[in-house]
Amino acid sequence: MAASGNREVWWREARRNGLEGALLTCFVLLLSYGAAELGGMLEMRVPQPVWLLWPGCAVLSTILFLQPKRAWPVLLAAGLAGFVLYDIRAGLTISTIAWLLLTDACEILIATLGARSLFKENPYLDLGSISGFTKYCVFAVFLAPLVAATIGAYGPGASYWMRWQLIFLSEAVAFLTIPPAILGWVSQSEKQLVRWVEAAILMSGVTLLGYVISVASGPHIAPALFYALVPFLIWSALRFGPLGVSSSILVVAFLSIWGTIQGKGPFTAERPVQNALSLQLFLLCAATPFMVLAVLANQHKRIERALRALSGRLINAQEDERKRIARELHDDLSQRMARLLIRLERWRQGIGEMSEKSLAQFNAIVAMASEVSASLSDLSHLLHPGTLATLGLVPSIEALCRRFSEQEGLDVKFEYEDIPVDTPANVKLCVFRIVQESLRNVVTHSGAKEVRVTLNSTASGINVCVQDSGTGFRLGSVRKLGALGLISMRERAHLIGAQLSIKSEPGEGTRVSLQIPLKQPTLQATLA
Repeated sequence: MAASGNREVWWREARRNGLEGALLTCFVLLLSYGAAELGGMLEMRVPQPVWLLWPGCAVLSTILFLQPKRAWPVLLAAGLAGFVLYDIRAGLTISTIAWLLLTDACEILIATLGARSLFKENPYLDLGSISGFTKYCVFAVFLAPLVAATIGAYGPGASYWMRWQLIFLSEAVAFLTIPPAILGWVSQSEKQLVRWVEAAILMSGVTLLGYVISVASGPHIAPALFYALVPFLIWSALRFGPLGVSSSILVVAFLSIWGTIQGKGPFTAERPVQNALSLQLFLLCAATPFMVLAVLANQHKRIERALRALSGRLINAQEDERKRIARELHDDLSQRMARLLIRLERWRQGIGEMSEKSLAQFNAIVAMASEVSASLSDLSHLLHPGTLATLGLVPSIEALCRRFSEQEGLDVKFEYEDIPVDTPANVKLCVFRIVQESLRNVVTHSGAKEVRVTLNSTASGINVCVQDSGTGFRLGSVRKLGALGLISMRERAHLIGAQLSIKSEPGEGTRVSLQIPLKQPTLQATLA
């Protein structure tokens, strides 16, 4: 019975996988045919028909990137079958179709195998670094189009060199833009509405401007008008990375090619071959630098995120070490000092009468030991405020303000209102550390005698403010000096998704504000 049940499970799984594979194969065939039809719409006669941008191979390679290697033979055959259907509909001869199939197959395999071997099993490519982008370009943007142009340029009509240039540039532009765009959209996980609105505005601007320049304008318009697209391309590179640049360039490419075919736009000189080459060179030269800029921006963001993560780990490690030292101070040294005071008192009671001078010295020793014991207790609390977990945020901040008032002679006014008792532990610790650092800066640098600390909560979160009327400072000069205290406060605020603002001017005091949105998921547990 068990074996029969296993066979049924295996059969159902096989049927399910077979159905999924069949559907995927049909999808690849239809998509490849659609890509070929799109390429046919971008065909130009110079005088023989040439594709100014052939998306078929780039689209099929992208599909293979996303699938395991064992599925490649079937999917490659399905994609090439889609190309064949288009070639038959276009009226090409059998020998021409066979030659194009050989060219396409070689190009797709070189691009896909080369990129996959470099990026291991990552199907989305690693275009977040210059090294990854360079690796991709070597195989997909240079070698694969080079082989395709070398093989596909044989044929009647125009010279071999001219056909070679047209094919190479067409495939290079396609592989530089289409796979990053498709893979970027497939892997897109952005859920913020503002981000999508910004992307829609960007693409609308690129589309409108590209249409005005390439389609709505008359022939022989100045190519310099394309410079108007530069701000949009910079925007797409810095804000959306390779996905934004590739998508924008594709929109410009389709519009400019369509306008050139219709005899409109800048690329409408008397010689069609020169028009085609100029347009392809423009697209390649426009896409390459902005893709590099986008990759550099992505790389910078990755490094920044890595530094943020490292900073968070260092802060966590620092808190762990503070907790350990505070525990040793409390459990070891403080207990020893307490036992020392007890023994001193017992020794005093056991020796009987003492001279006035000896008694004064003994009392001084006891007082010194008591001060050391109290200092150890205060130091232990400052290193790790255990009252945060037991008493909560408000009593801990209140005790901190009282300690600064007593020990530093600082008049600290503490006000609070409606602080939730279930504030997450990482938020409480962050608030405590930022208030502690702010008060320490007041004592060390401000010279103020009064400082106000306020805590209040709203429907969106907790607001913290530490304000003094001391000497103040210029934020720019402090940043240049690399003030570790301010850097630490900013990093702690970032770890819990809070916003820290510091306002200060010479002679006008300093205001440190912290806004903590308690409903954000980033507050789960970054600081323990």
